[in-house]
Amino acid sequence: MKKLILMTSALTLVGGTAFAASHAGGEIDLSAEVSVTYGDWDARAGGEGFDFTTSLTAALEGTSGGVTYGGSVTVENADSVDLDIIYFSGGFGKFSFAQDEWDVITDEVGDVLYEGTFGDISTTLTADADSDEWLAEFGYAGAGFNLGLTTDSDSLTELSADVEVGNFTIGASADTDEAWGVFVATDLGGINTKVTYDVDAAGMDVTGLEIGGSTGDVTWELTANTDDETTADISVAFGDASVTIAHDSTNVGGTGDDAENVLMFEYGMNNLTFHVNVNDADEYEVGATAGFNF
Repeated sequence: MKKLILMTSALTLVGGTAFAASHAGGEIDLSAEVSVTYGDWDARAGGEGFDFTTSLTAALEGTSGGVTYGGSVTVENADSVDLDIIYFSGGFGKFSFAQDEWDVITDEVGDVLYEGTFGDISTTLTADADSDEWLAEFGYAGAGFNLGLTTDSDSLTELSADVEVGNFTIGASADTDEAWGVFVATDLGGINTKVTYDVDAAGMDVTGLEIGGSTGDVTWELTANTDDETTADISVAFGDASVTIAHDSTNVGGTGDDAENVLMFEYGMNNLTFHVNVNDADEYEVGATAGFNF
């Protein structure tokens, strides 16, 4: 009964917010998702068994005085309420706030994000409110070329550039740790092809090849390098169904989606999706997800 009361309270709160927003020149979108799975996917705590999840998200957006503002709130499993994000934007750019949402130096610890585009110049600033980590990125898009500058609180700065030469894109980058790299990319008869050569701070060099494309209902991608790292995935669609096979040699010993070899089957019908996942870590998962928009 407790969970029912909590969900009902959340719905009442969201409904009240929607009513207020509609009278303040804003709009609110509601979406809900429920899912049930069975298996032991991704080293599930407690081992093999059922797992049930529910979520309700209210996303608000409005405009006032030339400034667009918005945010979203998510209720998960009827016992927690999270403020996902809040933002405002205008001619000055866009400021977004969320807890541990963006990559800075450490993955997913950034709380504040600024994005701005002014003519051919773009900038992105990310910071973590709980530490001194920050990341700044600047770009300039010219006629047939791009320039980039990235710097962070660890005093690592990288310069990058690429230029279009006929059907080819040629690029290079170098940083203050004395690491550098070059690449050449092109489209060979519908196959996206990229050759890379990178030298790290220790002087170790790696040559890589990336190719990929799509034909009809088949999409594929393959990467390999001289460091014995290979990835490959192929996805085939059959109407409302799809099958995906993925391999990543760097994921040896991994679990769930991050296992070395993964096979996924998915079938969708209207708002309902069924899936079956298996991997080479002897894990599996069978599940169904229903999503609704109001």
